[in-house]
Amino acid sequence: ASWDRAAAEALDRVVPLRPLTRCRSQRDPWFPEELREMKCWNRCLESTRRTSRSESDRTCLRSFIRTYLRATRAAKCVHFSALVASADNRPAALFRVTRSLLDTETRED
Repeated sequence: ASWDRAAAEALDRVVPLRPLTRCRSQRDPWFPEELREMKCWNRCLESTRRTSRSESDRTCLRSFIRTYLRATRAAKCVHFSALVASADNRPAALFRVTRSLLDTETRED
């Protein structure tokens, strides 16, 4: 017991125990909470498909992936349309938005 206490004190002096801070990566502004939930559900369906290997789970997963991709595309479209609309009548801002859109497309390749 005293050895454990001495070891814990020595460790606390060298490497103090503190809570872990998790820093999340920056989220895309076009990726709303609904898409996060859909992505989580997609992973659950993938896991179910892997374990069961049934054709019905495969069909369900494929249809959900199509729905998820459509929702993602729509969310991007809405977000970027709003960006372009907010830069209307401001050429510098419009070019900045256009450049950011073109840069993201080249990074995805």
